[in-house]
Amino acid sequence: MNKNNKDTIISKSGQWYQLRNRDQSLELGMFWQYENYKIVFGNKNFSDNEILEQYSNVELLKIKQIHSAKVVLASTELQEADAHYTASSNMALQIKTADCMPVFMFDSNSKIIMAIHSGWRGVANKIVEVAVNELIKMGTKVSHLRVVIGPHIRKQSFEVDQPVWVEIMDSIPIEYHHESNRYFEKYSVENSSNQEKYIIDLEGILKTQLYKMGISEDKIDSLPNDTLTDLRWNSHRRDKEKSGRNISFILRESI
Repeated sequence: MNKNNKDTIISKSGQWYQLRNRDQSLELGMFWQYENYKIVFGNKNFSDNEILEQYSNVELLKIKQIHSAKVVLASTELQEADAHYTASSNMALQIKTADCMPVFMFDSNSKIIMAIHSGWRGVANKIVEVAVNELIKMGTKVSHLRVVIGPHIRKQSFEVDQPVWVEIMDSIPIEYHHESNRYFEKYSVENSSNQEKYIIDLEGILKTQLYKMGISEDKIDSLPNDTLTDLRWNSHRRDKEKSGRNISFILRESI
């Protein structure tokens, strides 16, 4: 993962770098670094082979994602879940997305890292709250957690019908109900019996869930890319069955 000063973006708590292959000829996405913690967000050009090539001493761990709120201890076995965690170094916890949010957490004190796949069902099921509670059980203090969110479908592109809107909006913590209007916009579809449609800010709602857990805004970082409109990234809504998957992972390198 090459660093180049012109590719560096200063963020709230770490630094963003453009991700390229070894000879710098191909853009592969972005990665974020804080001390020995790295979070990689790969675009269409990124593959598992790139991880193995650039991190030969790393073990890549995966999960079978099922759009749930299930959180598991990372394992070499393929478990059904949508989040996994470990306190081991040189373990790359992978998530694959194609509009859903890749969400990563870590605590540099307890050295625990967490990788989360959160689509709208994950938001509705409050998977980040489940994940934070699991980390607390493992000895993490909420005040020590940092969160980084990767490219996903943004509000202007995420249109849903009323039943989905209701499910998602029900997940907003009660303390934030007074400002729920900021997370969506409603409109009627012509020549469709004035059917109501909504565009929703998934990241905004997920962040309120994190705020409720005690994670402050200055501990949350995010890339602004919209996977539907940014053609460098895979998008299921845009490309349907032809869509690939964006590969992301978190890693604590041994020092």
